[in-house]
Amino acid sequence: MGSRGLLRARGGSPLPLQWGAEMRQVLICTGFTFIGALLTSLAVLYYMFGAAEYGQRTKTMQYLNDVVVRLHAGTMGGQAMGAAFLMGLNEPLIKEMAREKLPRDHPETLSRMVAAKRLFDADGVFIVNAAGTIVAHESDVKRSTGMNMSARSYVRQAMADKSSVYPAISLSTDNKVFYIAAPIHEGTTHDTPVIGTLTIRMPADHIILRYLRMLPGQALLVSPEGIVFSSTKSSWMYTATQPNTKEHLEYIRKEKRYGKMFDNRVPEVLPIDITNTTVRFNGNRYAISREAFDWNDLGGLWQLVVIQETSGLVSPLHIALAIMTTIVGYVVIGLLLFVILRQRFLKMQMDEALRKSQQRLALLVQNSPLGIIEWDINFRVVTWNSAAEHIFGYTREEAIGMHATDLIIPEETRAYVDEVWLALIEQKGGASSNNDNITKDGRRITCQWYNVTLIDETGHTMGVASIVDDITQSRKMETDLRQYVQELERFNRLTIGREEKMILLKQEINDLREEIGLAKRYKIVQ
Repeated sequence: MGSRGLLRARGGSPLPLQWGAEMRQVLICTGFTFIGALLTSLAVLYYMFGAAEYGQRTKTMQYLNDVVVRLHAGTMGGQAMGAAFLMGLNEPLIKEMAREKLPRDHPETLSRMVAAKRLFDADGVFIVNAAGTIVAHESDVKRSTGMNMSARSYVRQAMADKSSVYPAISLSTDNKVFYIAAPIHEGTTHDTPVIGTLTIRMPADHIILRYLRMLPGQALLVSPEGIVFSSTKSSWMYTATQPNTKEHLEYIRKEKRYGKMFDNRVPEVLPIDITNTTVRFNGNRYAISREAFDWNDLGGLWQLVVIQETSGLVSPLHIALAIMTTIVGYVVIGLLLFVILRQRFLKMQMDEALRKSQQRLALLVQNSPLGIIEWDINFRVVTWNSAAEHIFGYTREEAIGMHATDLIIPEETRAYVDEVWLALIEQKGGASSNNDNITKDGRRITCQWYNVTLIDETGHTMGVASIVDDITQSRKMETDLRQYVQELERFNRLTIGREEKMILLKQEINDLREEIGLAKRYKIVQ
């Protein structure tokens, strides 16, 4: 690694580059942990509250269904409705009264109606003829005999052979009442023509409130006109569930379900929008459940609505445990992520160092003064550097993929070379040799080879790497030098022999001169 790339000095102190990478890893892991824990905590809390709210809503819907069944059975299927229906089928005086064959408020007929009034704690029972006029009225307050009721929903439904329950506010008492209306048939079977309506008017407020109090939270009974007819919260009574248009307000006033209450004023709007499933009110969140049911009201379906506060559905302990569990989990994940990023960063550093080393090795191989050749396991060229190009004359493009015996091996040595190659592959070692080779232009050269087997991490042979040097000139120089030395040695031997002969001749001359009494002429140095 370069001293400026990763290390500042031999001591290995990190440079800002590495420090910055490590800081990025820490920031990434910290950010992931924080954001992940935050988002997951929100998701977990959302799920917890959603599940709790779903459980609450499911239970509330069960209550609602049960109360609707009870309320419907106590009114549409109640004893008062049964009595009204049977009287309209079986009571001759009532039939005669509806056909106006008896005078209005006929005493005997009224006496028959008194029993029903007392039995169901009603405050009135009246008969309406086919024209919609009250012809007999037994009442504890005041009689409305002669009043035309043809526009009223319950009268119109009865004339259509449909029993109905019509909750309303009595014009005479200003109290909430049920108008329990059943058709009066001409005969004693329900398939005979309808000739009038028998209606039992009975107090409704205590009956409705009894059912509403069976429900959790705040309960509302909403009329088809969108007005709260009854509620467990008194301040919401007679409020509109949505702003009323001029046309709708005119319809409410004409219908007279609420008596004279809205003749001179507009109903206030309920502060909570019950058309949604959830709503926020006064800083709190509320769940809204509703169930519609049919009283055969021409205005439409009635609704029971339950409004429940959702705060407190999940305990603070469960919330804290969920958040802590999420945080701990993400801390562990963050640490694992840091380890993974750290390992990846170190691997990237190692890969980068390896890449640079490979680049340097490639440059070293390419620029080496010695020929470097890599052979695959089939003795074909894989790598061929510029020195090999210079030695053998083949370019890299020409040499890559060529078999050695077709490239540089003389024909007469191919068998020997094949044996050496097989030995290298099998023994997985190294060997050196001096071989005669052939160049591209046909010249014979002598090269010194050092070969080593290449082994992968699994122990399998990948091929052979060779370092080659052209020693043709050096061998010629060695031969010439040997010959020169031999010549020098021969010349030296000749020279030494001549010197010995001269010394012997000088010795003989000196000896002869001594014999004749003359002084020695030569000084002989041994």
